[in-house]
Amino acid sequence: MLVKADMSPDRLVLITPEGKECAVWPMAEVERLLRKDGLPLQLVWRVREKSVTARKNGRLLVEDEDAACTLLPYLGSCRDGQRASAIRRWCVIGISVWIAISLIYSFTPLLFQQWAGRIPRDVENSLGASARATIAEVFAHLPGSRGECALREGRPELERLKERLARAMDTEGYVFDIRFLESPMINAYALPGGVILLTTGLLRACASAEELAGVLAVAMAHIIQRHPGELMLREQGWLLLVRWLLDADYSAVASGELVRQALIGAFDPEQEKEAATLAARRLAAAGIRAASAADFFSRLRAMEEVAYGKVRSYAAVRPDLMKQEQILRATAAAQGDEHTPALDAEAWKRLHQGTCQAPAGPAN
Repeated sequence: MLVKADMSPDRLVLITPEGKECAVWPMAEVERLLRKDGLPLQLVWRVREKSVTARKNGRLLVEDEDAACTLLPYLGSCRDGQRASAIRRWCVIGISVWIAISLIYSFTPLLFQQWAGRIPRDVENSLGASARATIAEVFAHLPGSRGECALREGRPELERLKERLARAMDTEGYVFDIRFLESPMINAYALPGGVILLTTGLLRACASAEELAGVLAVAMAHIIQRHPGELMLREQGWLLLVRWLLDADYSAVASGELVRQALIGAFDPEQEKEAATLAARRLAAAGIRAASAADFFSRLRAMEEVAYGKVRSYAAVRPDLMKQEQILRATAAAQGDEHTPALDAEAWKRLHQGTCQAPAGPAN
């Protein structure tokens, strides 16, 4: 409908050809839909007072150049409706994305922690066995290493030490299987299902049975708390979920992720702190001197600082050995003299000097 317009700084009156007022637009509610001062000039009246039912949104198209030039000075304070709408839209999208990312970042670790606690035990055992075989294969190709080996002397003493630690506190039904990798490297690997891999280099680096007990207690804590499975889900959880929903094989992906995490020492600081705390409690409950375990981590930290320099805490692949040492020393201070030798001197000598035979037998 063709109309005439009567303008003032605060309102725009639309008049029919018969001279009747057909609409009165408050200038504060008029929006300009085109950003450029060209033709046609498109205006819209957006009613913001929802309670006013007698007024309706309206649209005005100005095609006459003279009329547009006359209108523009009155629209100087009007909002650019198209631009304002786009800004609002992108602000809403940006805020929504930020909220979504924050929620995912905050709750995904908790979600995967819950999922890790619900992994069936047979699946854990299968993943642990697969990861163990892969890590042994990796070590078989490293200089100076021969992969997995069977401990010939000292095995009964190792089992006795393991059982003492296992009896001290609840193991959540896990039966720990300690295996050895013949390698000069000093490391231990905690895998799902109860598998603990120790290098012969670590065994030789331990100065006492109490130090070895500390390493075993930390590995047991990681397994009981299901930290390996939690890390696996954190890194590959969504991919594993999709493959599971598609009824595709997910075991290779899961096992590969476990191996990667084990080889790079991927436990995060909170998991390391939790494992060290539980290990200290287990050592105290077993009556084993926690200070000796702290001495081992202190010595290992000093060795790594020589190897990596002072940037070890940032560049090395090891966990925070200083934090583990502090937790163990705090437990040792509370423990006092309430401890007995983890193994007698002769038993420790047999275990410490035990040799490995490769390949490992099935009953290792």
